[in-house]
Amino acid sequence: MIYKSKGFLFALFIFAFFNCAYPQQYFIKTYTIEDSLPTRFVLDVTQDKSGMMWFATYSGISNYDGLSFANYNSKDGLAEQNYRRLKFDSNDILWALPFNINDTICYFKDNKWFKISTLCDSISKQETTCFSVMVKDGKTSICIGTTIGFYTYENDVWKHYKFSDNLSENLVTAIDVKGDKFLLSGGFGFCEYSNGNLDFRLNDIFGKYNDIKTFFINRKETSLNEIWVLGPDWIGVLRGNEFQLVKEGLEIPVLPYHSHSYMTIDKAGNLIFGNGWAKYYFEKRTNEIKTLQIKNGFSSNGATSIYKDREDNIWFADTRGIDKINNLDL
Repeated sequence: MIYKSKGFLFALFIFAFFNCAYPQQYFIKTYTIEDSLPTRFVLDVTQDKSGMMWFATYSGISNYDGLSFANYNSKDGLAEQNYRRLKFDSNDILWALPFNINDTICYFKDNKWFKISTLCDSISKQETTCFSVMVKDGKTSICIGTTIGFYTYENDVWKHYKFSDNLSENLVTAIDVKGDKFLLSGGFGFCEYSNGNLDFRLNDIFGKYNDIKTFFINRKETSLNEIWVLGPDWIGVLRGNEFQLVKEGLEIPVLPYHSHSYMTIDKAGNLIFGNGWAKYYFEKRTNEIKTLQIKNGFSSNGATSIYKDREDNIWFADTRGIDKINNLDL
């Protein structure tokens, strides 16, 4: 019996040793300049209704049809600037957000690039952080988050809104469309915007958990009205009018400057989240968090953006190119 116990302990030690020495590896396809990307600095990724993948980069906009990349720049009518975020509206028109608030917003329609007027040439250069686009009654509205509040573009007019006279309290971390409103997040919690009105009533549900780094609207669970929320060190979910704290005490690196946080859900309902320094996988069944880092086969420990495509593959944009992980591997 003693020998069996010793044998079991030895086997347990060997398993633990190899589990620590050889972390879990994922099958990852990486795309770089060698694959015809114009640059390794990729900031965002999205997909159109035909299945084409699109990427925002430091050198224009690129797309990928599964075989090769096509790269758009000033020769194609695209404004020559760095691009931070991409969004498709409900008409499948692609919108491209530049790095700075007084640069040019571009959109891609009928295989051509178009530009809309800059926000305001008189303001100082301020970085954009996020944006979203809504089409309502045939008219397009844009909401752009920045470090100094947010801007709206409605009826061909730009307007600026801020939450406080304290500039540090005006950072907008994420924006998405929720029904017929824009939903914004930041250190102010949640704000719903519609037709010039700012509504903060959602914050009554969250209590002290009102510093929000990003959120993800689970559109596959429309009956639950489910929104997943990432805080500085916690994960929660809002279902209807009820907030549930899912996990607390996370050790997410804090950057000395603003870095976009991101969150999505894989096909099994588990969470992938992080920022420019680190990314994680949260398995809800086991309540376990795993790192998704270089040691696991990724190009970088962090990412600039993530996206789940129609086939449930997960794409990671990064300053070292693009990583794609198959839907069966997480």
